Amino acid sequence: MENSELDKRISEVWKRVSGTDLPPTAPPMPEMRESSVETVRFLKDNYGKAQADWERLLSAKELNLRDLSFQLTETRAHLAELKQHYTEAREKLVTEQLNTALNLEETRKVLREQKASHHKEVRLLQEVLERSKHELRELGARIEALTRERDEHRRKHGETNVESAGLRDAAAALEKRLSDAKAAVEATLSELLAERKERAEAARRIKELERKNSGMAEELSAARSAWDAERTQWKELWERERSVWETHRQEFAVWEERLRSERQAWLEKLRGEEEKGLGYAEGLTKVLKDSSEWSQKVTQVLQLYALKGVELPKVFVATPSGPVERTRGLRRAFMMAGAALLLLAGAAFYIRDYRSKPHFTLLQSWPLDLKGVSYIAGSEEGLWLADWESGLVLRDRKDMATLRRLDGSAAVPLRAAAAAPVPGSVWALDLAQLRLVRKEAVSGRELDSVRTPGPAPQGLAHDGHSLWSFDAASGLFYRHGPDPARGALASYEIKGVKTVKAMQWAGGRLWVLDGSGALGIYDFTHQGFRKSASRDMGPAVEGFWLDGTAALPPQVPGVIRPAGKEFWTLEKARDSSLLELRKSGVKLY
Repeated sequence: MENSELDKRISEVWKRVSGTDLPPTAPPMPEMRESSVETVRFLKDNYGKAQADWERLLSAKELNLRDLSFQLTETRAHLAELKQHYTEAREKLVTEQLNTALNLEETRKVLREQKASHHKEVRLLQEVLERSKHELRELGARIEALTRERDEHRRKHGETNVESAGLRDAAAALEKRLSDAKAAVEATLSELLAERKERAEAARRIKELERKNSGMAEELSAARSAWDAERTQWKELWERERSVWETHRQEFAVWEERLRSERQAWLEKLRGEEEKGLGYAEGLTKVLKDSSEWSQKVTQVLQLYALKGVELPKVFVATPSGPVERTRGLRRAFMMAGAALLLLAGAAFYIRDYRSKPHFTLLQSWPLDLKGVSYIAGSEEGLWLADWESGLVLRDRKDMATLRRLDGSAAVPLRAAAAAPVPGSVWALDLAQLRLVRKEAVSGRELDSVRTPGPAPQGLAHDGHSLWSFDAASGLFYRHGPDPARGALASYEIKGVKTVKAMQWAGGRLWVLDGSGALGIYDFTHQGFRKSASRDMGPAVEGFWLDGTAALPPQVPGVIRPAGKEFWTLEKARDSSLLELRKSGVKLY
């Protein structure tokens, strides 16, 4: 640091500390020696240290000043706040004093008013006292008047006693007359009671006759309603018969048209065959003509050879002298081969007959408490039983517990004879109304209703797309399509099936249990139905259902496959008149 700067700094520090300027320094000394220079340097160092100490003290002083100024500011603010509180307290005290003065004034006013009211009450009490005295005087006069009236009443009472004695005698006479009148009234009343009893008996008889009359009227109305219902049913039956005959007429017309077309085709074919025969005859005639011409030519050649003397060659044919003998070994071999062929044919027939029938294994059986059950069908929820009295009854597969009942109304009961479950609903065959009705599976609400195509419907099945039914009058299977309300789309006939107990589509094939108890399995083609397997179930079986058909694998020739997980049958019990439900395992080749 240079000397000028150091002097300048020292003067500034001196001015801050003392508040006056630093006195001027002495003029520069002449050049000093080295010892003097060291001394000056030492002094400068001491001066620098002193300057640092002074600067530190100065900064501490400034900090103290700032703290004191801050405390002074806070003290002033606190003092102002105290002044404000004092002012508010003083104002509050003045307000309270004013309120106290006002309350005191009001109290004085109330005291004056109370004194005035006290004087008024005193005056009123004096007036009441005067009035009471006046009323007492009036009451005394009134008591005297009442005393006089009492004496008068006593006198009159004596006179009244005398009169009452005479009245008692008159009353005795009147009582005697009253007893006589009472006896007469009792006699009259007994007569009236007897008459009333007779009237009650007559009324009872009238009510009984009215009840009989109402019963006869109800019976007459019931008979009339039954007659109307029967008439309606006969009318519907006639309409159905007419529709059936109309359907038959249309089918006959279709058959006639087919027969006409087939006859026309046969005539065309016959005409073509005749033309071919004529062509063959013409060819044969030509061949005969050519052969006759060639024979004439050969004859002419032979005649020419005969005329010229030419000798023709002779042809010799050697014939065997006797029959050829065969050995016994060859004959025996042929006999053994024939016997083997017969055995193979019998074994093949037996194997084919065994493989063409479904085979069942009984697993479990349950007795049914329903008397009118005639059909069984299965769904994901359980087994549906069609009962004549209860309608549609849903049973659990595990324990045969009743889960739900779907019936019609009291006026139109559901006489279910067949059922075909579909997702969310179930189709039922109502024989009483001759209709196909679809009900919701949970609530039983009727969703759709259509007429049966024939007068004697039997059986019901659903193939996943269309509804199928059978009619015993026509012997035809009807396919109704997705919307049965549009009527039957097509009809098919299965030879030998006249009545149906149960039917079901399973694995793309139609299973039919006919009236004789024969179970047939049919493949459906465009030409109709073709039987693929059959089994005699016996007359005791009334219905069946093949469960678990969704697990059917594709059929492979020569491989055994399960036709379903469970085969349910509805059969007549041997020891009772009721039916029982049997569950069996089934195998189909």
